[in-house]
Amino acid sequence: MLKKVASVLFALVLCLIIAIGVYAGGEVAKVVESYNPLRSTDYTYGSYSLESGYTWILGSNTSTSGYYHINSGNAIVLKTKLSSNENNIEMGYYCNGVYTVCNWSSSGSIFGKYTYTCTMNIAEEGDYKFFISNKTAKTLTFTSTTISY
Repeated sequence: MLKKVASVLFALVLCLIIAIGVYAGGEVAKVVESYNPLRSTDYTYGSYSLESGYTWILGSNTSTSGYYHINSGNAIVLKTKLSSNENNIEMGYYCNGVYTVCNWSSSGSIFGKYTYTCTMNIAEEGDYKFFISNKTAKTLTFTSTTISY
């Protein structure tokens, strides 16, 4: 009797493993088939402490130059979080040796974090990096920083 129960359990486990493998394989194929090269892309950066007076350059790890190649007409959204409400930060983009500071907005505190959002409309196709500058008198720790387009 014990052998029969063990063999039935073994068969059920084997069927479950096969079913999970087929399901996972089906999901992978589905994602590949539904890929759209025009879809939005998000790049996420880890937590970063930025000392007073310093600028954090956000580059791409998917290109050898470290730049994002952006087509004209794209809207880029740079978003980050801080545990304090700050006014003396700058956000923007770097292209062809020029830093361009853009307007940003902040939301109220949610779970002790303030979200800062900078939307940049790219007028000229080119290679870009993005930045956040700390103009405060203290070190700031940025979390959940993303670039989306």
